[in-house]
Amino acid sequence: MLRRVISDEYLETREFAFKYTVADDSIGRPVCFDNMDGVKAYLGTQGPNKAYVAGFYGRKFPKDKDLQKTVRKNEWLGRELCWDIDMDHYMNIRKNICECGTSKTVCNKCLELAKEAVVFLIETLVEDFGVDRDEIVTIFSGRQGFHIWVRNLTRLFHNEYNFPPKTSTRIEGELRQAIAEYCNLVTEKRRRRNVKGEVETKHIISVNVDTLPRSLRERVLNLTFKNLVMKSPPETLKEIKGVKARVWEKIKIDLCDASGYDVYMKHFSQLTPAKSKALKSKVLELRYPRFDIGCTKDIHRIMKIPGGIDGSTGNMCVVVDDLESFSLEDVPNIRDFIKN
Repeated sequence: MLRRVISDEYLETREFAFKYTVADDSIGRPVCFDNMDGVKAYLGTQGPNKAYVAGFYGRKFPKDKDLQKTVRKNEWLGRELCWDIDMDHYMNIRKNICECGTSKTVCNKCLELAKEAVVFLIETLVEDFGVDRDEIVTIFSGRQGFHIWVRNLTRLFHNEYNFPPKTSTRIEGELRQAIAEYCNLVTEKRRRRNVKGEVETKHIISVNVDTLPRSLRERVLNLTFKNLVMKSPPETLKEIKGVKARVWEKIKIDLCDASGYDVYMKHFSQLTPAKSKALKSKVLELRYPRFDIGCTKDIHRIMKIPGGIDGSTGNMCVVVDDLESFSLEDVPNIRDFIKN
């Protein structure tokens, strides 16, 4: 599965990291391998609790810890563009969807929110940034969401006749940050645990929808609004003030034959600017995808290796080729192998 997201090219300077025990939170990094056979042999003989992969550098990491810091800081060459969609960021908006509520567990019902985020992100990357759809790989993290890998995107950031660059450049970090923030319309402002141990989060709407580029603005209303109306329970729709139940029923009928954008404009285009802004902000608050953009912006971030096992659930981190039919019941679990 690892070859689905990275190639053998530059593997000898690719950074891997491993966690060896459940009790110890420390992660051993960096580890490098000459080839994929070396990776397989290491996983088979060392049996790490968790396995991660990061970017590649200008040379192999030396054994000296201080020199390792120098290599990581100054000799980073590239990595795939990665996104993390985690249900931790959906605690407040999935409270009416399923029994998971604000717990750390997930079910197929609330996982639909993460699926919607994957669809939205892929359409945005393809339509607005020209990414080849075949270069995008969706992976179930094994726990609470999905990781999106965009292979070979690093090549788009550099002159094709001069790849890889001799050293990392500030411009690539800025480009990755710009792509991440382009899609990040809802930002987590505060996270805390209440007296029952449940996670509470507060999000803010970081942008006026009307100021977005037209393609993104229409996609927000087309997908987010349609998902909100067609998939949300009545309790969620009641949070939108000023729209009566009979209006929602008419909208649902219209959405069977038209796009979310067209239906939204049909019913709400006559609102005053203030009411229109408030309604769009509420739509974003209740259904817009949540992304951990720190994962996308951080060029040194380690990501779970596809095929690895999540230590808390026992689920395998698997590539998802058919997102629509994907179900948690389809995910292999290490406990099933142990029983057999």
